[in-house]
Amino acid sequence: MTDPVTGVPLIPVLDVLSGITVQAVAGQRDSYRPLRSRLTNSTDPSVVLGRLESVCRSGTAYVADLDGIVRARPNCEVLARLMEHGVRLLVDAGIRCIDDVRRLGDLGLRHLIAGLETLPDPTTAADLIQNADGIDLILSIDLKHGHPQSPWPPWARAHPLSVVQELADIGFDRWIVLDLAAVGTNSGPVTPDLCREIRRLRPDDELFSGGGVRSLSDVQAFGKTVDGVLVASALHHGSIRSEELHTA
Repeated sequence: MTDPVTGVPLIPVLDVLSGITVQAVAGQRDSYRPLRSRLTNSTDPSVVLGRLESVCRSGTAYVADLDGIVRARPNCEVLARLMEHGVRLLVDAGIRCIDDVRRLGDLGLRHLIAGLETLPDPTTAADLIQNADGIDLILSIDLKHGHPQSPWPPWARAHPLSVVQELADIGFDRWIVLDLAAVGTNSGPVTPDLCREIRRLRPDDELFSGGGVRSLSDVQAFGKTVDGVLVASALHHGSIRSEELHTA
């Protein structure tokens, strides 16, 4: 659902670690703590998702499964419960190979994120595109202070637009642009300019972004360049509220 105020869907974000929802700050995962939110006293991801969806009403949510991303051990039971909400889940659970895609697909997940920070190399990227039958793959361009976060040295040294172009040539056409250094910092988004460049190069692709969003004016800073803005802290802190979003 496109928000009548911002003109773009707000996509709520859940960061899940050890089975609970945590507060992500600047990609410093060792210091993530249990979520504190004005929306709920619970850290149960299913409860949190329900409260976030009641605010955003976008029908879509982004889930960062940190156990999958960092430890290669996805929270399968949590993900299964989240699917019961009936929203479109965009799930990053640390895909490293096609077998990871198949295991997550066996849970019923159909929109999986291949994060640049866990994608080993271009050969694996091509294998995912060629063999992810029935799964919609989204490529997350994971950045930190504007620099690609990748185990593949040529990508880690490249400009983000070069990485996008190489992965587009492989076959990706759905993207998330996320600078981890901005996440949860209340410092404002840093990716709108890059998103505009990607939109110029790939006008028909699906594109999401976020990180550092503080208010509706930050959402509007992305303009029409994205198909959804990822938001977490601003919802939990109350700086973006349901009554602001759904006034039309």
